[in-house]
Amino acid sequence: MEFQYSFIVDPTTYDTEGLCDGIELRKSSFARLEDRGIIRAQQDWAKYVGPLPSQEFRGTMGLKYSFLSVCVPECLPERLEILGYANEFAFLYDDIIDSFTNTEKSTIENEKLLQAFREGAQSGRIIHDPESERGGWKKMQSNILLDLLAIDREGALHIVKAWAAYSQTKQKEFSALEEYLPYRVENAGGRVWIEFVIFAMNLKLSALERSKAEDLTRPAYFALALQNDVCSWEKEYAQAQVERDEQQQSIIMNAISILMQEYNIDTAGAQQLCRLKIKQYVTEYIQVVEDVKQEKSFSVDFVKYIEALKHNLVGHAAWCMTCPRHQPHISFTEEQLQWMRSGVPPGLAESGTPKIENEISASCVKSEGTIGEVALRLDH
Repeated sequence: MEFQYSFIVDPTTYDTEGLCDGIELRKSSFARLEDRGIIRAQQDWAKYVGPLPSQEFRGTMGLKYSFLSVCVPECLPERLEILGYANEFAFLYDDIIDSFTNTEKSTIENEKLLQAFREGAQSGRIIHDPESERGGWKKMQSNILLDLLAIDREGALHIVKAWAAYSQTKQKEFSALEEYLPYRVENAGGRVWIEFVIFAMNLKLSALERSKAEDLTRPAYFALALQNDVCSWEKEYAQAQVERDEQQQSIIMNAISILMQEYNIDTAGAQQLCRLKIKQYVTEYIQVVEDVKQEKSFSVDFVKYIEALKHNLVGHAAWCMTCPRHQPHISFTEEQLQWMRSGVPPGLAESGTPKIENEISASCVKSEGTIGEVALRLDH
């Protein structure tokens, strides 16, 4: 795969603890655009929905790496900000839903969100009433849909349809990791993420190719799910203890808990086993990528998608291990904190393809370097 919008991160500056050996970490040369989208989503949430869950919300933004910039490093620059906005909205929404102690209430609220996306998938728009109970959420959903449609109508509808079909079932118990992983991938919005990656890189995959990709990429998605569970275990366990102290029913939906029960081992043993499983799935997927690259019958875009998930693996591991969301001792950069407190500076607040394309084009005109070299300067 040709790399146009990202650069290799110096391997001496990060440590994925051996979970992704053999894969180089790449970061978008336009990472600042994602941060803009993230901050705009937080601003809009505060404006249209209500107070953020915390003053310095710990969602997709990272001190060193924000989510999309390393998980999809080859995201087209003009698509990075709106996808950052949409991804942050999803994290904000999930945290609100997770805060509900009443399962029935969380199910009802989740259905309202999905119904709005179904409306968008069918009609190409989401009608929002500012005075309605969930008018703020629908306003943000409408913003997401309209911005995506303005860039790529077909890709936008694929994302919204996948989001509309998403179903999250939290309270479920498993006795084995083998049973849990397919559920975990689906529960985490795996199908939505597939469309995010395809949209981000402007790939065109047929329905048959999507089906084939789903089979081939299963090891990658299992590894991604386990990476998240390893890094989020401490936070989820602490939250479960609080809920139990308050005499609330609590099930920890995490591979660590399941492995402890399945193999009758302690937390440390389960964490070690989980890391071993991650390494096995990563090794398996690296071989899948090599096999696909050798197969001449696959389309160029199909091969790009398969290879993109390889870089997703190391990017996700690096993000999980360094992001404030999973690492409470880590904060944000001074610029990120300033934007969170004061908002995106004037002239940077509006997203949209033409504005970002003009900014990139103008930067290239002023420089004799390549787009990647210009972007590196913009990012630092």
